[in-house]
Amino acid sequence: MTIQTTEDLRQSPERTVWHGAWVWVNDVEADRNAYACFRRSFTLVASGHLDLAITADSQYWLYLDGQCIGHGPARAPLDYYLYDEHAIALEAGAHSLAVLVHHVGEQNACMMLGRPGLLVEATVTSDDAVQRLSTGDGWRCTPATAWRKELPCMMSHFGFWEDCDCTQLPAGWTQPAFDDHAWSAPVVVGTPPCTPWTRLLPRDIALPVFTAIAAQQVVAAGVWDEGKTDTAIPSEQVAARRRTRAQAPASLPYSCTLASAGAYLTIDFGHTISGYVEIDFARHPARMRLELSYDELLTPDGAVNPERSYAHTTDRYRLPGGAYRLRTTHPRGFRYVTLDLHGAGEVSITRVSAIDETYPFARQPTFTTQDDQLMSFIAKGALTVRACTTDAFTDCPSRERVQWMEDMYMHSRVALYTFGESRMLRHALFQAAQNALPDGRINGFFPSERINCAFASSSLAWLHLLVDYWLHTGNEDIHRLFPTAKRLLAMLAGVCDDEGLITHWPIGQFWDWAPTPDSGCLLLTNAAYLWALTRLAEQPVFAEVLGELPVRLPALRWAMHERFWDKEQQLYRDAAGPDAPCVYSQQANSLAVLAGICPEMGRVTLLERLIDPACLGPVSIGEATLASSKINPEQIVPAGTLWFAHFLVQALFEADLDDAALAQMRALWGAYAHLATFPETRIQHGNTGHCHGWASGPAYLLPAYVLGVQPMGPGWEAVRVAPHPGNLPAAQGVFQTPRGELSVSWTHTGHQLDVRIDAPEGIRIIR
Repeated sequence: MTIQTTEDLRQSPERTVWHGAWVWVNDVEADRNAYACFRRSFTLVASGHLDLAITADSQYWLYLDGQCIGHGPARAPLDYYLYDEHAIALEAGAHSLAVLVHHVGEQNACMMLGRPGLLVEATVTSDDAVQRLSTGDGWRCTPATAWRKELPCMMSHFGFWEDCDCTQLPAGWTQPAFDDHAWSAPVVVGTPPCTPWTRLLPRDIALPVFTAIAAQQVVAAGVWDEGKTDTAIPSEQVAARRRTRAQAPASLPYSCTLASAGAYLTIDFGHTISGYVEIDFARHPARMRLELSYDELLTPDGAVNPERSYAHTTDRYRLPGGAYRLRTTHPRGFRYVTLDLHGAGEVSITRVSAIDETYPFARQPTFTTQDDQLMSFIAKGALTVRACTTDAFTDCPSRERVQWMEDMYMHSRVALYTFGESRMLRHALFQAAQNALPDGRINGFFPSERINCAFASSSLAWLHLLVDYWLHTGNEDIHRLFPTAKRLLAMLAGVCDDEGLITHWPIGQFWDWAPTPDSGCLLLTNAAYLWALTRLAEQPVFAEVLGELPVRLPALRWAMHERFWDKEQQLYRDAAGPDAPCVYSQQANSLAVLAGICPEMGRVTLLERLIDPACLGPVSIGEATLASSKINPEQIVPAGTLWFAHFLVQALFEADLDDAALAQMRALWGAYAHLATFPETRIQHGNTGHCHGWASGPAYLLPAYVLGVQPMGPGWEAVRVAPHPGNLPAAQGVFQTPRGELSVSWTHTGHQLDVRIDAPEGIRIIR
């Protein structure tokens, strides 16, 4: 469901002239879990150059002369659909373009319901001769029936597991020499631009990069017998198997003889990967069945449990026999992969590797110190966000792979500071506006027709990110987002009482996996609202969006203090109202400090109590909510995730409690030194993951607060340099700003702080 507006929400100029047509293997307006293969052969008498634009509904894999060169398109609403562009030099001779297309056709949280289709615009220039290779005449196609079509969803947030009989795939179909005369001509289903893809825009973010990752080690091998067999779902079958782990360690190359029992092998790639698995068989029996199961942790048998979460994380293949290379089709998230083999005969596996598919981030030296632990936090935060970013900022690679707004808040700040990257933030801000609800709310995830997760946090995080985008880029295209911002602020006013406090929300007010209330008049929601208004009011560019709101901020701040402050407990309550639960949390009280609700003279006392272990209740396990937990009102609810822990540490820095802030960072993030990435929740359970981008707070906090560098004007026009050194002796960082390179360093000896700043012309330094 998208709101139809007259403002221009295009991320880039719309392309309206196409020589190619939207095509499919048949003329259907809807289908579900459908695959199709397309080919176009051509010959060059001399070397030349290929220019190609491509998109598909829902996903494509593009091959040139047998080599996969692209996967897309980037997720987008149907009325702002994206295409990808490739420019490739070619030698003389026979060539082929081949495209595998998968149409999901099921409502989910990653894409909208369109119709099956492929669109390619391609020309080859050679010796001043031009060949047009766009979809239409000269293309051949066939339904890809090797993939089982009638499957339930892998999970509610995206499509299906892969169930492929590789013996039914046309051998060599992506190669130039393949004979496609038995295939059909594709059916034209539309001439662009047309419904449902009413606008076609070039991808405004970088294409993904593919990196080969070698298996780090074989962690387990053994045999298995079937357990539960009354299910057709591969992951349920795999999870029920009775495994006997071999005593002797296994390694690659790996060989075994399959008989009545199946064999298994578990590979560790060292850290969480978002991508594909590639396996080279020197030999294997014909029609051997292979299941690949993915996860970030193992069972005692050294295998993956693909039913640990609510996603069915097993793909199934039938293999043709002999020497063979299998490359999985759909990107998955995993650190460990378990291979379950069954058939009859000899198996020899020479290589197992992963193909990492991620956004091409490049680390920037924005924070350097001699403290190894803090530097590990930066590196681990960067790795975590990188693994969670492909065609969008996603929550995690392993389970949902969804562009959640709450996760985007943290991802964006890490990307801005650690990678110097703002394009993905711009991309996401526009997509959120394109997918805004008719009443003005920002959807919880996008693009999607599903609106059951349009939380209060989603809308308010979008306002904060609007400010971040302006400060880091100063791009004037922010004005095109103002109508969305105005509608959102009007919607927020509609859920406020006479004092200007938000008293209700059409759906939940999710903020953290912790036992805190999610309905009614909440301090978390109101503090985030006030904080967003305050940040917007500090930038003159947003004056037309805010109207008269800035003059009401002091009264609103005081009203929130009066509504939520508990004089007896000397804490802010999470919820107000006669029926509100009696809850006091680190979450709400941290935001009360950051939003300026807590008077300055009381901040230190409040924060010191918030981090006193004697005052804290137990950390929630996994995805705990108020409904499922008993709350002791005498104890403060601690942050349930590192996502919310970063707000606590930020509040400590803002109150100049530098030593306490660094101590909290070391304790909270240091607890996961055994993990390669940062996890979703502080205490894991069956549905949480070990790689979640919203947990990467130090990669933002260290340069922004410890080094102390924060943009305060558009495009780094003004920069505040206010270090919070704590007990660190020195730190430095280099920032690539729109105005040039900014270098900041400081040394800290005793009570003396010496700061050195090298700033380009056009940057005003605020101390």
